[in-house]
Amino acid sequence: MNYFLDVLQKYQEVRWTFVFMHKPLYTRDDLKGLGRLEEALTTRSYTVINGHEHSFSHQIRNGQDYIMLGTTGGFQSDEDDKAFDHFTLVRMAKKPVITHLRMDGVLDETGSIPLGGDTLSFQASKPKILVNE
Repeated sequence: MNYFLDVLQKYQEVRWTFVFMHKPLYTRDDLKGLGRLEEALTTRSYTVINGHEHSFSHQIRNGQDYIMLGTTGGFQSDEDDKAFDHFTLVRMAKKPVITHLRMDGVLDETGSIPLGGDTLSFQASKPKILVNE
């Protein structure tokens, strides 16, 4: 934590701060949570992005975006409609413009899902319908 607090202190004149982590530490209320870091971020515009849960979610916390990513080929619960393969694009304007692209919706120049993606990317909660040939 001291490392991150030192970095925030050292680089105060930034347009936006991104906090990337694997586990969603902001869900913890103990000393291993993000409380001290969130306190240090109160004077900044920032976005928190994490993974770990394999289920997409978005929430506004402290007036900022907190985004939990889904999967990119990882385990999915077949009962979770927020568990899907995707990747995320972040473009900076005055504030971040964040776009999540489902992997089963990205097409190549021929209109096909590239590299066999139709068999690689899936959403476990929406089983494929098999058609007899």
